[in-house]
This record gives sequence, C-alpha cells and structure tokens, in this order.
Amino acid sequence: NALFYSCQEAYIYMHEKGGCIINIGSVSGIIPLSKVFIYSCSKAAVHSISKNLAREWGKDKVTKMI
Repeated sequence: NALFYSCQEAYIYMHEKGGCIINIGSVSGIIPLSKVFIYSCSKAAVHSISKNLAREWGKDKVTKMI
C-alpha cells in the first residue's frame, strides 16, 4: 500500500508541471525466484503498479521508471 499511496502524493505535486517518479523493482519481479516467492510477488506488484500509473498519468507528463 505504501508504494501506491506515496505515488498518489507525488502526483499531487507533479501533475501540473510534470515530473518523474522512480520506483525500485527487481529482476525477480519479472523472473520469479522459487525460494523467495513472496519477495518476487511484491516486486512484480511494483512493476505492475508502475506500468499502470505511467499509462494513466502520462497525459499529465508524469512518467514512472522502475
């Protein structure tokens, strides 16, 4: 939840002038690791949230990087 809420707060300040939000992901979000399943799931969520918010907020010149 913290990732989503912090992105929303950043958007409040960036939607008028634009900007870039950088989220820290991991390769294990793309290629899951079997011994750290929960970690891989959480990093996949970071990737998914970032891509979806970039698509939605791109019209306001707010970009997202992973």
